[in-house]
Amino acid sequence: MAKVPKADEIRCMNLTAAASCVFHFKVEGYSFTREAAKSAFLHCYKSDKFSVGGYDWQVRYHPDGEASGCFDLVLQLLCLAEEDVAVRFACTVLCKSGDPLKEMEVAATGNILGFCDETVFAPRELRVSMGHGEAAEFVMVDCLALHYTISVLKKPF
Repeated sequence: MAKVPKADEIRCMNLTAAASCVFHFKVEGYSFTREAAKSAFLHCYKSDKFSVGGYDWQVRYHPDGEASGCFDLVLQLLCLAEEDVAVRFACTVLCKSGDPLKEMEVAATGNILGFCDETVFAPRELRVSMGHGEAAEFVMVDCLALHYTISVLKKPF
């Protein structure tokens, strides 16, 4: 019969390095951002730079999304990665109570490729879309509050 090792005899190692952060962003002047997006003057709004999993990121809000009647939220990696980075970007609205509404969550998961040389180009972003009509009931005093969760695996499977 095999001997069962004691807890202090078991060696552990991580196969991945994971990190996750939650942010709340507000789109103040929500209706005005939609109107301004109809002109060539406005393309998107950018968040401040933030760090998750040892990488620098930024979220862009595009009031006039790729699909009709939608706005887009784009998570962009701001630095070159030495290795592939697996990312999950999820977004939902905040209810009047301040709680995230899981039923409206939109998410994207993908690998952002590490750059081996300067001839390789791959998108360093993930994009999700949400309908203006769906979000409209959560706009309070012309402000839309959004709940983001960004999860990063440094060594994807």
